[in-house]
Amino acid sequence: MSEHSLMSDLIQTKPTLRRRIIEAADALVREHGLAGATTREIARTAGCAEGSIYVHFEDKTDLVIAVVTEREPHFAALLELPARAGEATVEENLARWLEELLELFRDNLPIFVAVMADRAVFARFTERLAERRTGPLAVASAAAEYLAAEQERGRVDARVHPGVAATTLVGAARDHAFTSSFAAEATAPAALFAREAARLLAAGLAPQPTTVGGSP
Repeated sequence: MSEHSLMSDLIQTKPTLRRRIIEAADALVREHGLAGATTREIARTAGCAEGSIYVHFEDKTDLVIAVVTEREPHFAALLELPARAGEATVEENLARWLEELLELFRDNLPIFVAVMADRAVFARFTERLAERRTGPLAVASAAAEYLAAEQERGRVDARVHPGVAATTLVGAARDHAFTSSFAAEATAPAALFAREAARLLAAGLAPQPTTVGGSP
């Protein structure tokens, strides 16, 4: 790669080039898996020099994280849940959030499978996510923050552990998305699953009457 080629890439606006690289990586990982999506092929598909990838991303792991957290529109929406505390009903908010989460899992299942197929890559991937508090960790944290805010408003029982409840929400959506990928006809549509799961979970989260001793 020549210096002229690299400089030519840098002259382009960063968001435009960064976006092209992310979209190329997304398409190639889905089609060929993580090992088959080489940086050389990503650069060729994005129409840039291979070295330009490292101007925008630390390495391929960093690039894959960007595929999930920057390209996926549902990810940003999921993080907005705490701002809805006190609005609509807890059930309605959770149903909307679960539907977004199901879409994220459905859209990115091939990416997650590709990452998990290589133990070394998966270890780096999870370590980076933990360092940056992004990805699934951020999604679960947003749900926990929302539930804690609803507790303060008296709309969620004070005895509920927000973190445990949030993990239950994420796990239910992940299991449905995974199961649906194998037998779509045997599972409920995403919108129906989100509504019914939210109805059941909201009932369990609702404030319960207590006796003087603090027990139900």
